[in-house]
Amino acid sequence: MSSVEDYTYGVSKPDFSKKLSIICPVSDMAGRLDLLQQWLSRVDFKSTQVIIVHDKRDENTGIELRSIISRIDSPGLTLQEGFFGTAAGARNSALANCEGEWICFWDSDDQPNYHLILNGLDSSYDVVIGEFSIEIPAGLITRVTNGSNDEESLSRVS
Repeated sequence: MSSVEDYTYGVSKPDFSKKLSIICPVSDMAGRLDLLQQWLSRVDFKSTQVIIVHDKRDENTGIELRSIISRIDSPGLTLQEGFFGTAAGARNSALANCEGEWICFWDSDDQPNYHLILNGLDSSYDVVIGEFSIEIPAGLITRVTNGSNDEESLSRVS
């Protein structure tokens, strides 16, 4: 018989094999995947899974992605290809394959501070935010970025 800790409301807890899963939709980016290659080179695939989701609108992007992934050659890096229609559709299609306790959504042309985000997951935060903007009723826009992702900044915009 399992202990109470093994179940939450009758559902067994997932056994996460990775700390972080990164989902990255890519479409029509042939010849412009340099930033993707740069941040992939900094990823620790022992603790992180990366799922590249290629919306097959053009085959040249797929050829470049397969080449990048074959050079890295890590089981923590996978390519999922199909016709998803939107970036949101591509992201959603990868969710079922996530092995991480945490999930990040990055674009192929982003320059994420991978180590800052990974270190943030070791803190007591419930959410780690890369960047977002909000508009309050008075029309003022507040922008929160990785550099200001601390309790004071987050409580100020919540």
